Amino acid sequence: MKVFATFLLFLGVALACDSDEYDCGAGNGYCIPDNWECDGWDDCSDGVDESNCGGTGPQEPDCVLAHQRPCDNGGCVPLNWVCDGMDDCGDNSDEENCPGVDPGPLTPTQCSGTQFECANGHCTYASWVCDGDNDCGDWSDEQSCSGGNPDPGCPSDRFECDNGRCILAHWECDGYDDCSDNSDEDHCPGGGGINPVVNPETPCGGQLKEDAGVITHLNYDNGMDCEWEISVSDGNYVYMEFTSFELESASSSSGTCNYDHVEIYDGLSNDAPLLAKLCGDELPKPIQSTGNRVSVQFKSDVSITKDGFEMRYYAVAIDDGSGEGSGSNVVDARDQDAFIF
Repeated sequence: MKVFATFLLFLGVALACDSDEYDCGAGNGYCIPDNWECDGWDDCSDGVDESNCGGTGPQEPDCVLAHQRPCDNGGCVPLNWVCDGMDDCGDNSDEENCPGVDPGPLTPTQCSGTQFECANGHCTYASWVCDGDNDCGDWSDEQSCSGGNPDPGCPSDRFECDNGRCILAHWECDGYDDCSDNSDEDHCPGGGGINPVVNPETPCGGQLKEDAGVITHLNYDNGMDCEWEISVSDGNYVYMEFTSFELESASSSSGTCNYDHVEIYDGLSNDAPLLAKLCGDELPKPIQSTGNRVSVQFKSDVSITKDGFEMRYYAVAIDDGSGEGSGSNVVDARDQDAFIF
């Protein structure tokens, strides 16, 4: 998934591309960086940037640059999701040839007391069992319910992906492959989803009051002390997903994040519960808050710097029950064992 924008803004007019940009043509009016042509990604959303790549054709998407592992089906997953017992690729290729086990998925970690173990090995929240939504991905959380098994499908305010996943309706045609099979971007006006406008990097801190946005802090300096206060509409929680992450590693002696790190608080002060303290170069799993406000803080010391991070966030209804953000690949904000402190 490529993220180009600081906030989810969209173009409705043609652009005059700069000399270091590739012109996607009058059909959509997009400009993309030159080096995105023939890189294996449909950045123009109609395939034109991947259509004239010489005899070899377009390259495969470069998962390595995103600190991810390529799947056999052409996707990418974070390195720490490989051989974790879950079919994150969708074709099980991230669970093949794992050391010390027979080919095939590992036995996943046992679900916690507040979770339901799905037939496919994933974990979902116990409160989401028999709520009419396919939270497990295989409908096992909706079997043997007193009201009968529901017909597969998504609620009216959700978009149903070709792979059965339900996503927020306004994520359709937003320029991002939220379904993981690109079906939310396949049938958009003009032949594809709209790529967000490339905006300047998010300043060091600020108040973000929209229900969706992006914090971008790349190529940071030493001695940074930034705080972003995110406030979404009442009745929602904040769903946060890092799309790139590379900071200084944890202390080799203590294993804690003593140097450059990100802290996320479940409220707008340091007195709020600390949800996560993150460092290193492994892409964190998505995080969700318990309320509609979070504080995201970044601090760097006076020596080593890395590439930085980029994080998308969304407002999701607390009583939604749709399963968005559920499952073993999402970290509940209260699960402190998931982070390095």
